[in-house]
Amino acid sequence: MKLNTQMKSTMSLAAAMGSLVLAATSANAAVIFTETFEDNDISGFSNDVETGWVKTSSAGLVDLDDAAQFTGTGQAAWTNGTQTTTASILSDVLAVGTTYTLSSEIAKRTDLGGTATIQLLAGTTVLDEVSATPTASDFSESIQLIFTPDGSHAGLIGQTLAIRIGVDSVQPAFDNVVLDATAVPEPSSTALLGLGGLALVFRRRK
Repeated sequence: MKLNTQMKSTMSLAAAMGSLVLAATSANAAVIFTETFEDNDISGFSNDVETGWVKTSSAGLVDLDDAAQFTGTGQAAWTNGTQTTTASILSDVLAVGTTYTLSSEIAKRTDLGGTATIQLLAGTTVLDEVSATPTASDFSESIQLIFTPDGSHAGLIGQTLAIRIGVDSVQPAFDNVVLDATAVPEPSSTALLGLGGLALVFRRRK
């Protein structure tokens, strides 16, 4: 019975220690950019560019309430090529010890197909990209990339982050583009949490 009590205490403390580590991992997570493409008042398809975006090819916005090629409400972005960087994240730079998660909802035109791509950049350098071919027109699908800089990116640390969305051919659309940044705990911090938890275990056993 005494052994079982000790084991239960040890398991409880271990679980608490794990919770502390998880809390430390997620404590500094933050959304640093989000875009819903609702700034402009348009009807149907438009060549308007959303505030903060620079258009480098045929691109614009689509009113989902007024376009037969997509289903849904609100507005989304369409492009026939590459559309790049948003000025609203120019104050955020690539940082060490940070994991970046870039995601977007995507949809296909009911009458066309095509591959959608999202890219995360530091300055003009593409850090990572992910592509997918949407099969539905209702933005029920999404695309995501997760990037953590390592030693090979040392020369890019401190450069301005940018987002690029693009397609290979004909007008897949993007909506609810989000960029999260999560601080990665230093190994020393995690180790200290672990040592503290073990100290509690041994103290409880005495």
